[in-house]
Amino acid sequence: MSILKTILVIEDQSQETEQLRSILGSRYRVLSAASGNDALRLFKQEAVQTVLLDIVLGDMDGLNVLRILRKLDEQVPVIMMSSITKINTVVESIKLGATDYISKPINTDELLHAVERALQETQRAKELESLKERIEADHRFEDIVGESPAIRQILSQIDRLKGSQTSVLITGESGTGKEMVARAIHKATCAPSAPYLAINCGAIPAELFESELFGHESGSFTGAVGRRIGKVELAQDGTLFLDELGTLPLQLQVKLLRVLQERTLTRVGGSKQIPISFRLVSATNSDLEKEVAAGRFREDLYYRINVIHLHVPPLRERQGDVTLLAHYFLKKHTGASRQATLAPDALERLSEYAWKGNVRELENVIERALILCSGDTITAQDLPLGPATPQGRAAPAPGGIPASTHSSSGPAHPSPENGFSLHEYLESLERKYIEDALVRTDGHREKAAKLLGIHRNTLSRRLAHFRISAGGRE
Repeated sequence: MSILKTILVIEDQSQETEQLRSILGSRYRVLSAASGNDALRLFKQEAVQTVLLDIVLGDMDGLNVLRILRKLDEQVPVIMMSSITKINTVVESIKLGATDYISKPINTDELLHAVERALQETQRAKELESLKERIEADHRFEDIVGESPAIRQILSQIDRLKGSQTSVLITGESGTGKEMVARAIHKATCAPSAPYLAINCGAIPAELFESELFGHESGSFTGAVGRRIGKVELAQDGTLFLDELGTLPLQLQVKLLRVLQERTLTRVGGSKQIPISFRLVSATNSDLEKEVAAGRFREDLYYRINVIHLHVPPLRERQGDVTLLAHYFLKKHTGASRQATLAPDALERLSEYAWKGNVRELENVIERALILCSGDTITAQDLPLGPATPQGRAAPAPGGIPASTHSSSGPAHPSPENGFSLHEYLESLERKYIEDALVRTDGHREKAAKLLGIHRNTLSRRLAHFRISAGGRE
């Protein structure tokens, strides 16, 4: 049995209170208060999800009640109700943090829509906050962010590697985060002081690779003016990560196999066998079984490195992780000096994208969007993912504001004869007021909020309500 959301109705007219209870009672738990003082006492006692507040009350002005409510709770949606048609009253309530405004006499459909919209926006804000908390939590595995079944399975397998030096092969497309998995293995299975060394096999010339991997003695070849300790030896009691292993030359594959089998190495130009103890973690985006069949990769080495196989799926196969990763990269690239957020339309766009470049592409997109966005909220139009303006809608003007500021949902000039209610008329004025402020500040939200005389959080709520962004209306 689901628990009903609680709505607090603050209305001093009993007949209107009963009307609201009649409309809302079948869907929500309705509490009511006939005075501001009673309402504030009830608000402190109960877990209220939305407030319906009449501007005109007997003991206290509704705007004063709103001021106190905002001090008690900055997030709870407050929907103002009034038969007063003064636009300055509406503007003042919005400045004080009201979520919405509906006019009397109450229209049933309008009321239900306003309440449901307020509850949905609150739920979305809670979900985003929950995501941030999960990302900020202390992870056991460094930089691995995700809750998809594939990621959970990888983390479970990493847990089982403790207490061994078993070789691990990580496969997956470029950009999926294979080195992040390698680092997580090292962190979970080695002492904090243990070394972690990484080599990109495709980035080192073949003639230098043997020395890089196994080291050399002084004078062993031209240019060897001193002894060099190789990466295998330096990885003693730690982890050696070989990325793009499929590009390793065949002659070096033989030598690596011998080191793994005998657990000793000999430096180039030397004769002493040096005992070694380390875990080898390899990664490739190639199909090594096909490489073995083609004779380009040794079968015996393949089985030696492939004791534990971890496959990192492409991001398009774990779309549920996109939102988590996006918020993780947002935090990574903003730091403590900036509190950036992702608008709902941006999250939707990110979730729908194919991500051919996988996690690496997503990080690049977030980093670039932080530079492109004019405020602290990244919208869909800030994302460098191809055409940001859907087909059939006006492209934004050079300043980031649409060429036309009229809503596509109705006539350009609202009036009673065109079927517009007073609420719709007031909303059209408010929308135009906000859009004018964005135009004057070249789309800069913080400056626009100052120009409007409201808090930036209040402006963000109104932008979401009207589906307006500093990059243009959606």
